[in-house]
Amino acid sequence: MYDEKGKRTVEGGKGVRYVVLKTIRLAPGFHRVFFGLPEDKFTCEFDISLKVGKSILEFKPVYRPCGRPNASFLNGICDFEIFYNGTSYSLTSNCFVM
Repeated sequence: MYDEKGKRTVEGGKGVRYVVLKTIRLAPGFHRVFFGLPEDKFTCEFDISLKVGKSILEFKPVYRPCGRPNASFLNGICDFEIFYNGTSYSLTSNCFVM
């Protein structure tokens, strides 16, 4: 499970990877965000305050361990790291695996 430069990565190996890009326009201010993956039985809902101008909200998967210390996309998603404009966004969330 290595990337093209030979570095170990949890994204490596056989399988399908997805990148979901969605551009939406929202007014600055407070918004409630819901993110869900039915196949992984994962949902997350939280409030965020958007600034004026372009904002980027990213969800980076955290994979389940595979019996060893290393996690793998083959075992599914157990959580997401959320980033707002490149900075980790900590939240008092309603994120959970059903």
